[in-house]
Amino acid sequence: MLSHHKIIVTIVMILLTGRLQAIQSLAIESSDNVYSQKSEFANEASPESLMIAEHDSDSQTILDVEIEGDLESQALNYDEPTYSPAEDSFGCCDDQNDRLWMISTRHLSAQACNANLNSVDFRVSKLDRCGNKKPEQFESFLSSMSPERTVVIHVHGNRLTESEANTRGRFVYHNVKCNGAEIPMDYVIFSWPAEQRGLLIRDGRTKAMITEAESLYLATLLRELAVRNIRVAIVAYSFGCRVVSGGLHCLAGGSLSGRRLPTEPIVGANIAVGMIAPAVQADWLANGCYHGQATRNISSLTILYNSRDAVLKRFWLVELDSRGPALGYAGPKRIAPGFDGMPVPLVKCDCARFLGLAHNEQEYYTDGCNAGRSMATLIRKTR
Repeated sequence: MLSHHKIIVTIVMILLTGRLQAIQSLAIESSDNVYSQKSEFANEASPESLMIAEHDSDSQTILDVEIEGDLESQALNYDEPTYSPAEDSFGCCDDQNDRLWMISTRHLSAQACNANLNSVDFRVSKLDRCGNKKPEQFESFLSSMSPERTVVIHVHGNRLTESEANTRGRFVYHNVKCNGAEIPMDYVIFSWPAEQRGLLIRDGRTKAMITEAESLYLATLLRELAVRNIRVAIVAYSFGCRVVSGGLHCLAGGSLSGRRLPTEPIVGANIAVGMIAPAVQADWLANGCYHGQATRNISSLTILYNSRDAVLKRFWLVELDSRGPALGYAGPKRIAPGFDGMPVPLVKCDCARFLGLAHNEQEYYTDGCNAGRSMATLIRKTR
């Protein structure tokens, strides 16, 4: 009997070993705002140029992920963010003439209806190259800005603490500098309350609501820079793109959650905007849509998306009123014109061939999509 059991156990082990080998080519990983597939073919080919006006994604094959059981508790309840040493390293690309800042709104009301828009109490810090913070007054920050320097604002995605936003922002700074953004800049990390609040779907719905207030705060910051004739470029990821498009919409006089800026609208601010995996409904930037006035302040727009993104494919679970897919999944279809009635210059690229199922900001920069090059090109357009 014992020998019979050993034979059965041996057979089971052989079958399990074969099963494990069969699925090694499809590794599903979990990290900060990521549901990532790395397949064997993902990096075989060298990337085509990202600087193209159109990229046909209709021919892309979308690989469905079969998820058994409770979607929220199994597939989307991923682990805490993973730390990558590469994120916190700076080398020869670091420009000592640049200044790094953090502007935080994490202490402010997360409800748009309660946001104090007459006097936003931004918490400003100047950063050294290791991310150490030195508190500064917002007025001192504004008075140090110069039209000779571009302000580059990084707006991070969901589920990051302030410390992680600090590290991620400097990771992006390093990448754009290494890819040719060789212009003097004040690099600002816009830190909004994105720390994890429950499981992904519930957390996502909460953050979708919070982005309304954050858009109003960002619009206030952008207005202060615009009236001083400061050149601005914005690089945003995932839910950060929602903050940005909402902020630009409010800057032009639009409203969110029934609130508007208590100041005169500004149009024609000529802000260069880069969106990576935007967690925004695909048609929100169209005329008459939810963020439809945003393009009145955009001088050029770059959108990198992933038509196989496993998280944004399920955007409807977070955006219950959604009538369409996420912009970071479907890519741009309709974009409203600029303030002069002319089409906004648009660069877009579907990075699915390099990212697989990934929804991960770092992979956009480190894999074949090479977001650093795209964002550096965008930033150079401000000079």
